[in-house]
Amino acid sequence: MIKIRNWERKNNAIRIDFVCGWRALGDYQQKNSILQQVSNRLSLPTSAVLQGIENQLLKTEAISKELISVKQEFYRNLATTLSQQGELIGRNKLIVHTLTKVTPNEISSIAKELINTPHTIACICGTNADETKVHLVFSASPDVPLSMNHELKNILPLLNGKGGGSAQSAQGGGSNIDQLPTALTLAADHIKEQLYLL
Repeated sequence: MIKIRNWERKNNAIRIDFVCGWRALGDYQQKNSILQQVSNRLSLPTSAVLQGIENQLLKTEAISKELISVKQEFYRNLATTLSQQGELIGRNKLIVHTLTKVTPNEISSIAKELINTPHTIACICGTNADETKVHLVFSASPDVPLSMNHELKNILPLLNGKGGGSAQSAQGGGSNIDQLPTALTLAADHIKEQLYLL
């Protein structure tokens, strides 16, 4: 018994992947077992498994798109709430907020949503799923004459972290989560001092 599992052209030759004898039988049994398991999970005959998987992938894609839309709406609503709770310093508003079990992309999305409003400084941070690391995003609207890169780097040593960015937006992370409240207080106080001087 010989089973050609795959083949491909490479330069001027053809590379063939094959098994024979008992290995060919074992390869068949393994694939047949997997097919039967998938068939049972989908409650479909084996002949309809491929179409069933394609249908599931389409459903998953639709759900993913819907989830993205829901998250974006959530970020907009959260940004509105945080903006209302922000501390007004002169004509600028400082927003400092901590989230738990979030991804860096989610933190960035919230910060971006916040600085769509003029005269806004957003210091948003969050812990990862197992709460072993913290990620921070410091952003400011273009009309705020402060360096977010400088403000973030001031506190990263406390968090045993690293990061950087531009004057308008900087991000980083660290592993010393216990020092996060102290670090954020230090950052907020330093930003306030500079805003009072404007």
